Amino acid sequence: MKKVFLSTFISILLTIRLFGQSPIFNSIYWGTYFNDNTHFPTFNYSGTDLIDQIAVEGQSGSVYVVGQSFAPPLNSSIPVCAGTHSIALGGGNGYLAKFNRCGDLLWSTYLGEKTLCLSLDYENGKTVIYVAGNIKEAGLPGQIAFTCDDSPSGVFQAANDDHSDCFIAKYEDQDTAVAMLRWTYLGGTKPDALSGGETIYSIDVYNHHVYVVGSTTSTNLHAGALQMFDSTKSAGADDGFIAQFDSLLSKLEFFTYVGAEGVDRFHDVKVTGTGSNIRIYASGTTTSTTEIASGTGFDQTYESPDDAFLQRWDKNGSDGIFTKTWGTYIGGNGDEHSRVANIDKNENIFLSGFTRSTNFPVSTYAYDTIFGKTGNSSKAADSYVIKINSAGGKEWSTYFGGSKDERASSLAIFKRQGVQYVAITGFTSADSSSFPLANPIQTRLNGNNSTSYTDAFIAVFDDLPSGQQQHLIQSTYIGGSLAEGIQTGKSYHPFIAMGPNREIYFVTATKSNDIDAVVGNEFQHLIQPYTGGSDAFIAKLIDSVNFNQKGCTFFAPQKTSEPSINQEIAAYPVPAANQVMLRLSTDNAGEVSAEIFNSLQQLVSTQQLSLDEGDNLVPLDLSHLSSGIYLIVIRKGDQLLQKKIVKD
Repeated sequence: MKKVFLSTFISILLTIRLFGQSPIFNSIYWGTYFNDNTHFPTFNYSGTDLIDQIAVEGQSGSVYVVGQSFAPPLNSSIPVCAGTHSIALGGGNGYLAKFNRCGDLLWSTYLGEKTLCLSLDYENGKTVIYVAGNIKEAGLPGQIAFTCDDSPSGVFQAANDDHSDCFIAKYEDQDTAVAMLRWTYLGGTKPDALSGGETIYSIDVYNHHVYVVGSTTSTNLHAGALQMFDSTKSAGADDGFIAQFDSLLSKLEFFTYVGAEGVDRFHDVKVTGTGSNIRIYASGTTTSTTEIASGTGFDQTYESPDDAFLQRWDKNGSDGIFTKTWGTYIGGNGDEHSRVANIDKNENIFLSGFTRSTNFPVSTYAYDTIFGKTGNSSKAADSYVIKINSAGGKEWSTYFGGSKDERASSLAIFKRQGVQYVAITGFTSADSSSFPLANPIQTRLNGNNSTSYTDAFIAVFDDLPSGQQQHLIQSTYIGGSLAEGIQTGKSYHPFIAMGPNREIYFVTATKSNDIDAVVGNEFQHLIQPYTGGSDAFIAKLIDSVNFNQKGCTFFAPQKTSEPSINQEIAAYPVPAANQVMLRLSTDNAGEVSAEIFNSLQQLVSTQQLSLDEGDNLVPLDLSHLSSGIYLIVIRKGDQLLQKKIVKD
């Protein structure tokens, strides 16, 4: 039997007092599949759409996601920079999309082959989104990177060096639209001068400087850097790298290779600081026995085919150079992979990933101290969570898993009633006879406990001081009757992020068309239905006991098998003058957006309508429009309400 520490009677009473009030997240407030045929009607979303990361704006609760979509047709393009430039599309493209806190898709845009990561910033009162990924070009120099803003500074690297380079792009959120500001390549070449290879896996913004990490085979990726720590690519196949750019993506302010004789790659970066002392925490996976661990890192010994690792880099003063303060391996006698880290206010680093080690450095009072179900070695992996302090010391660590594969891919931290918690997500193929469920929203793998497909999971642990017994507060499946956690190439989901009201936003790629039905009553609102193939899926998880959100309107959801819309808009007078009255009915009160398109299919006006439950009669202002025929579109997820009007 798998051993999980049992609390004493006193501990059980304490657990009930602290955590027995309700599951922390007992409801999916809304969920939606990704489909933007509203803005891109010629795109085919019935194929493969992946999703990798999500970021949430801390005040409005706006949600931004990135991934890869095969919806754009071959040899197509989209205009940017107010139509002065275009982005070539087809064959799989990276995308960036925005949803509001109610699950409505507001806009999306495309660039590159894959978009793997994003980070938010604020400039001139606007939310700025930086994204990073990869671009492959059939011929050189490929599409030239460009600027759309009014800055005279160019971008750091305008041309693709060798067919496959990284890119970083900067966008401005304009509420119901998005504006590209600029983008740049980051790429180099291998010693044979034929092809290098770079991948950016993570991006973070601190004090308007952009930090990216990843892996490279190029020997000259450092070219053009203003400051460097290590400018020499190692003899190993891949090196990790850390790079810092200015906010205009015009200067590579700092660069270093990280690696030795093995394969080294960074998967995550988080940046913090006090005054002029800026600290980078970068984590990844390595097969190198040297150049990784150093200083006060708790584990200086490489042990397995792959070890996870974490490093801290410090910049003190004004020379612009980061130096490695410490590094630590994280692993045992099997292989480890790290994925996502987060930092709390005390600068503790929480790192998630998965392991096949039977002697992973778990803590005495960890929730789970035994690998797998029996502690015996296995090809299947367990997830892990580890807490490391700012000096590189281990605070605690735990396994998490059942008898099959559990692979954590993301992590978030939050507080409730003065207690800090750690939430992880990943995917599992273990049914409920061995998977550790606790206060679940969904109780059965694939809805029927079949082990044919993987489901996503979310698990929540308490973060207690050393010497206190750790608890699994909640663990639940999230998925439909087919597979979640679709991994195609370099795609690292599921992923979670915290919202401003301690809600969890969750994303995964799925082949299930019935996540809402499988979850059941705990799934409150389906916004956009499944389109086909592999779909990107976004959901908002809440504690319904303490959650109070107003202003969201949900039309009755419709499945793809029921294409007709049972709602109609009536408009009068016909023709209209400076105002038209709309009559429509909704299930609950809230606000929706009404978009007005002219005969050229150009969006000419967007107006907010405040609706009551039941029948509504609301005015729409036409005074600023010229005479002609217009199309009014009220879009609420999968409900697309349209009405043609004539203005005199």
